[in-house]
Amino acid sequence: MRPLIIGLSGLSGSGKSTLGERLEQTDDRIVRLRFDAFYKDAAECPRKGSWLLWDDPDSFLFEEGVQALEQLKEGKDVLLPVYSRPLSCRTGFVSFPVKPIILCEGYFLFVHERLRSLFDLRLWLDVPPATALARRRSRQANLDMEYFAQIMGPLQETVHLPSRMHAHQSIDGTRSPEEVVMETKETILSFAASFAAALHPSSYPTFWEGNPSLAHS
Repeated sequence: MRPLIIGLSGLSGSGKSTLGERLEQTDDRIVRLRFDAFYKDAAECPRKGSWLLWDDPDSFLFEEGVQALEQLKEGKDVLLPVYSRPLSCRTGFVSFPVKPIILCEGYFLFVHERLRSLFDLRLWLDVPPATALARRRSRQANLDMEYFAQIMGPLQETVHLPSRMHAHQSIDGTRSPEEVVMETKETILSFAASFAAALHPSSYPTFWEGNPSLAHS
């Protein structure tokens, strides 16, 4: 069966990873694909002085991400890189299985035209930049604020925030985690029901078989 491919993006610190993890835990028909897997190794990443520019789209292997999504859309499992953030490099590969709903979560998802065109549904987790920064600093106490001022902040304004115009829907990420999960899940499942019925009308009932919570949540 052709899976539903969903893109979930937002600013660094918006809560994408937490939301993606919680959604994956709600049902075994949802599988999360973290697009951090497609970062370049540090040796290939663009630099400015001593800074590695991880917030620059040139630090990302978009074509590999496109190829992975194209294979998944055909219903094929793919080999994904295993990326170590502490080491800033790939450490191997892992098989990624196809499930009815593939939730892709990442920072650059809507920046690249070909990549964003592969998502059936594009969701933007919306929080004010100041809130996103505060959350980022709470989990990364050693965040270089000079880097933020010169690199990360300007790229947010010129690259990342403008990419939200490509989202089909924005989710208010300032509410409680429970409320954010509930709205996002309802949005996904409503879209998934229409998607399955339109794409596979004869097999639509089996899409939800054994999981009435998906059909009626």
